[in-house]
Amino acid sequence: MSGNTHPEPLNVAPPVPMQAPPTVIVDQPAEDAEEAAAALEARTEGQRPSASRLLLASVSGRLGLAMFAGMLVVSLWVLLTYPVDFGSARWSSPAWWANNPRNAPPIWAARLTGQPAFPQTSLVIADPAEITTIQAGEIRLFQAPIDIAGDAAPTSLNLALNGVTFNGRAPAILVSLHRPDGGEVRLASIPIRGPRPGEVAPYRRFYDVPERISLANDPTAVDAISRFYADTYPDITSPPITQSTVLDALFGVPSQDASAAIEPLAGDYRLQIQAVVADPADEIAPMRLTLGGTVFGIMGTDGLGRDLWQGLLYGFPVALLIAALTSLLSTLIGASLGVVSGFAGGATVADARGLLFERERVSRRRRFAGRGLGALRRRGAGDRRAHQPSAGSGDAGAQKGAARRFRHGLHPC
Repeated sequence: MSGNTHPEPLNVAPPVPMQAPPTVIVDQPAEDAEEAAAALEARTEGQRPSASRLLLASVSGRLGLAMFAGMLVVSLWVLLTYPVDFGSARWSSPAWWANNPRNAPPIWAARLTGQPAFPQTSLVIADPAEITTIQAGEIRLFQAPIDIAGDAAPTSLNLALNGVTFNGRAPAILVSLHRPDGGEVRLASIPIRGPRPGEVAPYRRFYDVPERISLANDPTAVDAISRFYADTYPDITSPPITQSTVLDALFGVPSQDASAAIEPLAGDYRLQIQAVVADPADEIAPMRLTLGGTVFGIMGTDGLGRDLWQGLLYGFPVALLIAALTSLLSTLIGASLGVVSGFAGGATVADARGLLFERERVSRRRRFAGRGLGALRRRGAGDRRAHQPSAGSGDAGAQKGAARRFRHGLHPC
């Protein structure tokens, strides 16, 4: 520290001269303020984004609009292509789904698991492959190729006659299956009812309700495949063939390892239908052959064989309408309460808030009351068990009570 006790004076810079702000003289202040406000509002209006622009600016908004547009297109397609009475005439009719397998998984499920699967296959048999003239009329030969490529056999074999017209004697129809190993198995003989008393030709059958024949459930198929196994594979132990195993036997062969099992036989099969008609003018409408699959469609089937994918599409417009109306109604209610609460304020806001949360409070009280009632019941049951006398103490108490009543002059009973 120096010996000089007097501090040196501070050097302060002189103040910088400030320029006075410019003075603007406004002749008409009211009109100029209105013009400035209008210009500012126009500029702000041009920069304010619209609701549609905000919605399209985000990825979630564009994705939501795309999903809604897709659902709307699907709903319109269902309304235009599905019949009006689909629910009552098809969905609620078990006969409509009779050819479908029951509780079948979807096709993609079998591909994921790698298990052998046979898809549902439907073939239309319209024109005969060969016509032979005989003395009693003619024989019309219809054929339907069946390709078995994997290790899975069909679960059903159904033939539907959609119409038969004849002028005299009713046609006779015989169905057989030709196998890749050269065997022919008779499956069924289909009878057609002849003319009724008073009926006038031509006679028409099965046009209103098609005749559905389950070829595998006919006893003729069981007897024919059993005889075929005995004649063709006499040295191999064949398993007993029943109604539940006839389809495996029709599309398989006895196992070579003497295990009395049936192995799948892949190859080209052919279903042959012989129709013997008495008049060349007789007509047979296109028939439909259905091979029941182990898998079915996109979503599979239910216990009645109904296609779940068709049911989902049929309910799509109704579900979309309910969702749209619910969203619109909830938005209107919420917006109305918000507008009223914003303008009124105060007690109105409290009332609206109480209206919105009253249901939650009631449900919470019910949960708490249920818990308390359950605790009281458990406590009461425990008290009763604790105070319940044993068998010996009960007998002793009954004896003491009877003696007391006897001493006081009462009847012991």
